[in-house]
Amino acid sequence: MQTFHSFGSNHSKGCSIFINKTLNNEIIDFTCDSDGRFVLLNIRIFEYIYCILNMYAPNDKRSRHAFYADMLNNLST
Repeated sequence: MQTFHSFGSNHSKGCSIFINKTLNNEIIDFTCDSDGRFVLLNIRIFEYIYCILNMYAPNDKRSRHAFYADMLNNLST
Protein backbone atom coordinates (compact mmCIF):
# COMPACT_ATOMS: atom_id res chain seq x y z
CA MET A 1 0.00 0.00 0.00
CA GLN A 2 1.35 3.43 -0.95
CA THR A 3 0.34 6.10 1.56
CA PHE A 4 0.46 9.88 1.36
CA HIS A 5 -0.26 11.88 4.51
CA SER A 6 -0.66 15.37 5.88
CA PHE A 7 -0.59 15.06 9.65
CA GLY A 8 -2.54 17.36 11.96
CA SER A 9 -2.48 17.34 15.73
CA ASN A 10 -3.19 14.25 17.85
CA HIS A 11 -6.85 15.22 18.24
CA SER A 12 -7.80 16.97 15.01
CA LYS A 13 -7.11 17.40 11.34
CA GLY A 14 -5.10 15.09 9.13
CA CYS A 15 -5.65 13.69 5.64
CA SER A 16 -4.43 10.60 3.82
CA ILE A 17 -4.58 9.00 0.40
CA PHE A 18 -3.98 5.26 0.06
CA ILE A 19 -3.08 3.62 -3.27
CA ASN A 20 -3.12 -0.14 -3.68
CA LYS A 21 0.39 -1.23 -4.65
CA THR A 22 -0.96 -3.65 -7.25
CA LEU A 23 -2.30 -0.68 -9.25
CA ASN A 24 -0.01 0.10 -12.17
CA ASN A 25 0.77 3.78 -11.49
CA GLU A 26 3.42 6.48 -11.49
CA ILE A 27 3.39 9.27 -8.93
CA ILE A 28 3.98 12.53 -10.80
CA ASP A 29 3.72 14.98 -7.91
CA PHE A 30 2.74 14.98 -4.26
CA THR A 31 1.89 18.08 -2.22
CA CYS A 32 0.62 18.45 1.34
CA ASP A 33 0.48 21.18 3.93
CA SER A 34 2.07 21.18 7.37
CA ASP A 35 -1.26 21.88 9.08
CA GLY A 36 -2.97 18.57 8.19
CA ARG A 37 -5.52 20.20 5.89
CA PHE A 38 -4.85 18.67 2.46
CA VAL A 39 -3.07 16.04 0.41
CA LEU A 40 -2.81 16.59 -3.35
CA LEU A 41 -1.57 13.79 -5.59
CA ASN A 42 -0.97 13.83 -9.34
CA ILE A 43 -0.80 10.26 -10.57
CA ARG A 44 -0.55 8.48 -13.91
CA ILE A 45 -2.64 5.31 -14.17
CA PHE A 46 -2.00 3.61 -17.48
CA GLU A 47 -2.10 6.48 -20.03
CA TYR A 48 -4.32 8.82 -17.97
CA ILE A 49 -3.23 11.48 -15.47
CA TYR A 50 -5.43 12.10 -12.43
CA CYS A 51 -5.38 14.78 -9.77
CA ILE A 52 -6.57 13.35 -6.44
CA LEU A 53 -7.30 15.72 -3.59
CA ASN A 54 -8.27 14.94 -0.01
CA MET A 55 -8.93 17.97 2.15
CA TYR A 56 -10.22 18.81 5.59
CA ALA A 57 -11.59 22.37 5.59
CA PRO A 58 -11.84 24.51 8.74
CA ASN A 59 -15.17 24.60 10.56
CA ASP A 60 -15.13 28.39 10.99
CA LYS A 61 -16.87 30.09 8.03
CA ARG A 62 -14.30 32.89 7.61
CA SER A 63 -11.34 30.51 7.82
CA ARG A 64 -13.05 28.12 5.42
CA HIS A 65 -13.41 30.81 2.73
CA ALA A 66 -9.71 31.68 2.99
CA PHE A 67 -8.81 27.98 2.89
CA TYR A 68 -10.85 27.42 -0.30
CA ALA A 69 -9.24 30.46 -1.95
CA ASP A 70 -5.78 29.04 -1.15
CA MET A 71 -6.83 25.63 -2.47
CA LEU A 72 -7.98 27.13 -5.77
CA ASN A 73 -4.58 28.79 -6.08
CA ASN A 74 -2.78 25.48 -5.35
CA LEU A 75 -4.91 23.63 -7.88
CA SER A 76 -4.31 26.18 -10.62
CA THR A 77 -0.54 25.80 -10.28
